[in-house]
Amino acid sequence: MTASINSCRVSVKGDYQRIYGDEPCGAAAISLVSRVKRFLEMWTIDNKFRDGLTEGIPCQAASDLNLDSEDFRPLWDPECRVDEPSKVLNQYVSFCNEKLLMRDRMRDLDGRPDHAVFRQWRQRQINRFFRQADIRVASAVVHAPFSVELNQGCSVGCWFCGVDAPKLGDIFSYTDENKLLWKDLLRSLHQSIGFGAKSGFCYWATDPLDNPDYEKFIQDFKNEFGRFPQTTTAQPLKHLERVRDLLRMTSGAEKTINRFSVLSINSMRQIHQNFTPEELIHVELVPQNREALAVKANAGRARGKFKQSALADQETSSGTIACVSGFLINMVRGSIKLITPVPASDQWPLGYQVFGEEFFTDSQSFDAACQKLFGKMKIRLFPDDQISIDSDFECVLAGAQIFLRQNKFTVKLSEANDFTLLSSLVELLTTSPLTVLETVIRLEGIATPPVTIHLIDSLFRAGILNYDG
Repeated sequence: MTASINSCRVSVKGDYQRIYGDEPCGAAAISLVSRVKRFLEMWTIDNKFRDGLTEGIPCQAASDLNLDSEDFRPLWDPECRVDEPSKVLNQYVSFCNEKLLMRDRMRDLDGRPDHAVFRQWRQRQINRFFRQADIRVASAVVHAPFSVELNQGCSVGCWFCGVDAPKLGDIFSYTDENKLLWKDLLRSLHQSIGFGAKSGFCYWATDPLDNPDYEKFIQDFKNEFGRFPQTTTAQPLKHLERVRDLLRMTSGAEKTINRFSVLSINSMRQIHQNFTPEELIHVELVPQNREALAVKANAGRARGKFKQSALADQETSSGTIACVSGFLINMVRGSIKLITPVPASDQWPLGYQVFGEEFFTDSQSFDAACQKLFGKMKIRLFPDDQISIDSDFECVLAGAQIFLRQNKFTVKLSEANDFTLLSSLVELLTTSPLTVLETVIRLEGIATPPVTIHLIDSLFRAGILNYDG
């Protein structure tokens, strides 16, 4: 989230107003937070702005925003620490923390499917990804249950696109026929996924505003699920009035947090010229320009670009921008894939693994396609399934507690009470992949098959076992 980079270094003390609480927030608090947010957007995106602050040059931007930058210096000066945060700092940090809590709630509660198999499969993917990815990357991924592409491709063509979106092709228009299909699909997703379906969204390797009917589609989404989906666009300046209407449309009781991808310092300046700070309080400016502090994911189109020597000095993270553990639906192609985020690799260069793909032409074939993909959600292992454990795992015994540790990742195994069995299992599976049956046989001298199978199942559900499914 923009400009919350250093907020973790500041403890909130004293009173503050909740921006996302049930009670309406006062205009003064909204104005204050939105102005600090704008200042920090300039600091994050504009290198010359940062240089000026560092060199102690009087900051005209702070004066224009009626702010004293010293009131929230810990947010832009990595060396600054405070024991008693100012009212301004207190209010802004609480605002950032509210958004982080909303993100975590979407992952851990609001996005959970009611469908039992889907719910267990998704939780295993969440557990696995927290182990595989950098904690900052893993924490930011909400594992939404589905996303929908309303276009084929994207008109923007960002050089760093983490999902390597193709050029814009056909668009799924809001015709009478398509409208009926769309509403049927939303109803089907609601029925099969349940409450968590409201955490889906309507873009992927697309820019939503490439579809001139996008607002009609998300109004149907709101009618079905009770909330608008989150929107990310790189074209706010191309569609100023549409975007202004979209922000008004989605700023109801749930205060949807939308995002603008900022491709240059000049784009940021134009965005600031065209929108007041208060208009953008629920909009995150995602810095994508080379001068920004943000670190790009080494996935998709960026993987190829970063191999070129000219971009060798660009800081990257070996991660992904994928945020769905569930269905990726394309309305133009009539396709539905089952996917989950993974750190980008040569095998999965787009940063997500695909377990299967089905096709549909109407609501009946869509339901059938979903059922086939539900069948690919692995929630238990079979005797001939091959499993392994990363070689850098180690078992740790601390008093009566048993832990598994991998670099900075540590998991407490409440269901494991035999350290000898666990350490033997880890040693065995870090050496070479084995089937479940082979593993049980090799460990018969230490534990009975039911005990070993129970431990294997616990590690599987915790996302520790490597299994291609």
